[in-house]
Amino acid sequence: MFSERFEMFRNEHSLHGPARPRRARRRNVTCTFRVTLLRTGVERLTSVRDAIASQRLVVQREQSESQFAETLRSAFPQLQGREFELCRVDAQRQVSCLSLESKTPAAISASGQLGRSALYIQEKASSPAAPVASSPAAPVASSPAGSVASSPAAPVASSPAAPVAFSSLNPVVDIYISDEDEDDVDLKALLTTMLSKVDFTFTPASNQINTTRCNILESGIRAFRRQRFNPEAKLDVVFRDADGIGEGAADEGGPSREFLTLLMREIHSCEVFDGEDWNKTLACNSKALYNGMYKLVGQMIAVCLVHGGVEPHFFSQRLLCQVCNLQPPVPDLQQIVDYDFREKMIKIQSANNVDDAQCAIMEASDQLAMLGSLRHIQTLEERDDLVESATKFFLDNRLRDSLDQFKEGLKCLRLLPLMQKHPELFRELFLNEEKPLLSRDLSALFKAELSPVGSNRRVVESTTICFWRDWLIEVEEGTAYPLTLEKILGFVSGCTAIPRLGFPVEPKLEFLHPQENEAIRSFPEANTCGIVLRLPIHQSYELFRENMESGIVQSPTFGVM
Repeated sequence: MFSERFEMFRNEHSLHGPARPRRARRRNVTCTFRVTLLRTGVERLTSVRDAIASQRLVVQREQSESQFAETLRSAFPQLQGREFELCRVDAQRQVSCLSLESKTPAAISASGQLGRSALYIQEKASSPAAPVASSPAAPVASSPAGSVASSPAAPVASSPAAPVAFSSLNPVVDIYISDEDEDDVDLKALLTTMLSKVDFTFTPASNQINTTRCNILESGIRAFRRQRFNPEAKLDVVFRDADGIGEGAADEGGPSREFLTLLMREIHSCEVFDGEDWNKTLACNSKALYNGMYKLVGQMIAVCLVHGGVEPHFFSQRLLCQVCNLQPPVPDLQQIVDYDFREKMIKIQSANNVDDAQCAIMEASDQLAMLGSLRHIQTLEERDDLVESATKFFLDNRLRDSLDQFKEGLKCLRLLPLMQKHPELFRELFLNEEKPLLSRDLSALFKAELSPVGSNRRVVESTTICFWRDWLIEVEEGTAYPLTLEKILGFVSGCTAIPRLGFPVEPKLEFLHPQENEAIRSFPEANTCGIVLRLPIHQSYELFRENMESGIVQSPTFGVM
């Protein structure tokens, strides 16, 4: 009885209430394209100068081919009256035409041919300029696959084209599109963009770095691991002496430059890198991976580069390609840093017959098994395949997790997206292509603060400047070893290289004239915050040279004498 009444109640009163009408699914009526106009004849993108301009276009999905063509011509006036091709760019930066019968927005979106590429436009080199038809009734002519023919004006329903902003671009998709609608994007402009993100008027407490010169990396790790450490704010570096007393109450730039210069040296030889000094690859270090050291080191490199202008210059070609999502070089046995494994692989490679190769493979069986490359071979071609696959796995695949973590750290201050968009521009920062300092570089860098013309001091200062420039030439020639021009610059500024964006203040030369009731100051002095070098006054060049070299070489720190 109860079950019958419950069934009647359930039929009369639905447990879920009255049925709701199904809402019609909203259809997406627009398409968004990132469009870049290429120079005529470009078959492979090698530079940002291959592109003329970039736009982000929002168009009606149902536009016809002729309407879409006129939308593109409106966005890029250079195409008026000309035929052009619609293209894509693959991972190897090769430009290829879209193979579609219809070049409408709906067809392009549905085809999936663009993949992760932007839509590229390129004028057909063989097509002469054609007059633009003015009659709205003129027929529309379709062009061969991959191109759009000139067509008359047609009503276009689209939003206004706007210049592409970096924040709206996908760094992987638009890796070869310029940040700006200009052809002259250079490395200095990119570094300026990153530097503009740093607020040098604000120093949070979490950005204070307390350090001594014997534990630079450890101090940096403690600071960078803080939950509220802000790389987009000014650093506050305090060096501590043996008594625990800070070397100055405020960091006006000099201590930060010194710390970041020393930090990059420590990073160069830290546990996350392996290989030759100026050809580093990532090391396979499970402890560093677990502790997040790869990410931390990536963040430190970004901060050193942006805050201090300190460039790495120790990446290998392979590591730079891995970071920038480029095809790495062909695997080479000499790039294997494990000496024992490298020698075993060379023995396999140099075997003259299959039996000798099989014996060499058995000697390396433990390592090959760990790499998943151990197998029986029957021909020398199979031997070559084994060597190639094992080498590639050793150099690339086994480091995948470490590389992902390292790239996550390089996203700090937007360094990684810019590297991936402009890999060629960043090569000179990360590869071993650092130009050595020259004597004329330092001579031109410092502006002398001279006494009035005609005064006795002015005469002495002019002589001292001659001493200074002659001495720089000797240092460049190596006659003042172990002193170098880099050490002289470091003594004055905290940096061992001139930053690409220059120093925040103009470096100056001052003179240590004898003062009454004061002892004669025979050695050079420096203020690394103001970047001021004070030259001693001596009667002879020999005394000047001796005291300059002795003062800087024996100075325990930058700018201290």
